[in-house]
Amino acid sequence: MINGLTPRLENFLLNISRIQSRASEAQQQVSSGLRLRSAVDDPGSVDRLLRADSGLAAAEQTQKNMTVVKAEVEVGSNAVQAAIKLMDEALTLGSQASSGAFGTDKRTILAEQLAGLQARMVNTSAIIFNGRYVFSGDLDGTPSYALNLTNPNGVDRLATPTSTLRIANSDGTHIAVGRTAQELFDRRDSIGSFAPENVFAALQNLRVAVESGTDATVASALDQVRTAQNYLNTQGAGYGSTLTRLTAAQGEAASAQAQWKITLSEIRDADIASSILEMQQLHTQLTASMSAQAQYPRTSLFDYLK
Repeated sequence: MINGLTPRLENFLLNISRIQSRASEAQQQVSSGLRLRSAVDDPGSVDRLLRADSGLAAAEQTQKNMTVVKAEVEVGSNAVQAAIKLMDEALTLGSQASSGAFGTDKRTILAEQLAGLQARMVNTSAIIFNGRYVFSGDLDGTPSYALNLTNPNGVDRLATPTSTLRIANSDGTHIAVGRTAQELFDRRDSIGSFAPENVFAALQNLRVAVESGTDATVASALDQVRTAQNYLNTQGAGYGSTLTRLTAAQGEAASAQAQWKITLSEIRDADIASSILEMQQLHTQLTASMSAQAQYPRTSLFDYLK
């Protein structure tokens, strides 16, 4: 109780204070757009708010990671498609050499053109994106191969990296996205011998056959090029599947972001329309209270002495 005030006047002042406090809170919600501005506003919602903030941040980071990785996978996919076209060119040159219409001089020219294709294939294996060698796996600071036409497969193997790159999806699963140049262009068996689908070896064998072999050796080399090209086609399809998964994962991450934003809004955001209505109602209550107080009879000791 406030000393010197009647109980009725004290209740009036307390009621005015409550109305003004509620009106101030409603005004702040309208101004900020937030119902929950600090922990004291609603302590029971703090844990939910922190979880929602954390979930949204994770979904946003997943989306960013997916965007970067997908761009790199697209570069890798395009490189594989370029390699397939190089194999087409090699088949065309080899077929010309095996037609019997070219003499030694012309076959030498074709062999030189094939050497150029080999150099371009090595360059394809060393494609760079965002400062890293896409097909160098976990050793992405350097290329894995260099051209060396004196070697049986026409290249020097500079490194034999593995690729452990996995991208986390918003649901906690992981997508393997890395392929190495060895997997794509230099397939070997368990003892290190060239596999039939070895791209580098197929091109080298074709060049050597065109340059100094017989029509039969050229035909055999062409078959190996076709085998290697079919293998690249399979790898290209694998890249397509990976891109499809990444696109779906991007959609899932976007959906997760949207859901977390809805949750955050439900916890934190003010109902502006309701707050405005409450302000109007409180203003009406305040006006009515002040009017009632003004109309209340005021008496003093002199009134009783009349």
